[in-house]
Amino acid sequence: MDYRLKYKIDNMINNYRRCEEELKYDGLYMNHFAALIFTNSDKEINSKKIRHIRKYIKENTIWFSSFRGDTLYMLSILLSIEENWEIRFKRILTWEERLKEEGFVESSYLSIGIWVLTEYFNDNEIEKASKKMYEIYSLIKKKYKNVTSVDDYVLCALLVVIDMNSDIYINVIDSSFNRVTSEGLTTNNGAQTLANILCIDFINWKVNLQKSIDILKNVEKMGGKVQPQHTAIVGLGAVVSDNINIFIKEVKKINSYLCEYPEYSFFMDRSFRLILSMAISIFYHIKGNKFINSIIALTINYTLLNQQQGLISSIN
Repeated sequence: MDYRLKYKIDNMINNYRRCEEELKYDGLYMNHFAALIFTNSDKEINSKKIRHIRKYIKENTIWFSSFRGDTLYMLSILLSIEENWEIRFKRILTWEERLKEEGFVESSYLSIGIWVLTEYFNDNEIEKASKKMYEIYSLIKKKYKNVTSVDDYVLCALLVVIDMNSDIYINVIDSSFNRVTSEGLTTNNGAQTLANILCIDFINWKVNLQKSIDILKNVEKMGGKVQPQHTAIVGLGAVVSDNINIFIKEVKKINSYLCEYPEYSFFMDRSFRLILSMAISIFYHIKGNKFINSIIALTINYTLLNQQQGLISSIN
């Protein structure tokens, strides 16, 4: 295995273990979110800074605000890789109020969506960007009302960054959605997420769609199954990979390497381990890309939502 790839894997494992020890109440998914974000940024986890940011957010928001729970954990991790995190948080706080006036519903997904907007737009641009975000959300909601809700705000924010023509966008998501669902490789939710991620490189969306399908089929040949909440990573892998066969081989190597450690072999869902392996391969080929952090945040958001829905179902 290439030493640079091995370094990426070891960095993620070490960051995860530190999170388990120093942020142990965050849970497996949030700890891996932190491990992935810091690995992509080529940094080591700074739990002291993360705890300080959490304290600051709690002191500057009301008890029942959307900046609590999973949002508090996720946002503090994202902010901790920045030097001027306090300024960034104040911008997020201000724009959340403005976006609620535009018609958005207050939620943890809106908070992370605004983090995406403030990553790519200055304050003079965000008002226009937020209107575009609402237009996209309304468009998706109208087309796919049964699989669209406030948890798609993060995805809509990413689509604003891409800034593609609405007619092209509808053609891409309709064609991709129909093709993926006809293959029976994932649910409607998974197909919708994948279709939207393919818009990142909309010029090559047909090629990337086929590559995504090839990835999903190869995972099934490996005896696995990509869960619907993880299809964004599949789409990203297709976009950044020139050769899917090489990508799959690399993912297999990473997956096998992770299986040498007990926390990845005995105590982890196979689908999530595969997604971690894909993420590491993506990090290896695209160094420090902040856009990747947004898609990692989207994926973990969906994973946590799925976990919560599963818990509610088990109670009922």
